[in-house]
Amino acid sequence: MGELQRQIGGQAADAAHVTAEVALFDVEPAPERPKLSGDARRRNRQDEAMRHGQHPLAVTLKTSIPLHPKAPADATDRTVKGLRCGSCRHRESGAVRGFPKCMLPGPTGLPRVTRGPGTDCRGWWPACASWERREERAR
Repeated sequence: MGELQRQIGGQAADAAHVTAEVALFDVEPAPERPKLSGDARRRNRQDEAMRHGQHPLAVTLKTSIPLHPKAPADATDRTVKGLRCGSCRHRESGAVRGFPKCMLPGPTGLPRVTRGPGTDCRGWWPACASWERREERAR
């Protein structure tokens, strides 16, 4: 009796019967990745968008929002100088339930706002092409 017949219980079989029983290669199974929360997955997509010259709100709004030419070259680095959402007049703190949002009208004419965290506008984010300097308030 051949080796192949012994591996499948002494029965003669063609290749279709063997594939489920005999591994072609000794391969270690891939380690399981830790499960990420929805917020963590969204932040990863936003970081990827910034690396490709898109504003993080483009991820949630599913539209193209290019970065400002004077935005930081490394948009994910919070310490690099350049234009940021935090100095834009369209970013309003507490616009929706106390969270800062970009109130610039989008393609529909409505602000770039949802009631969820996906449209929270972080002050350190790089400025989009529609950035306008916020006027300083008199104290």
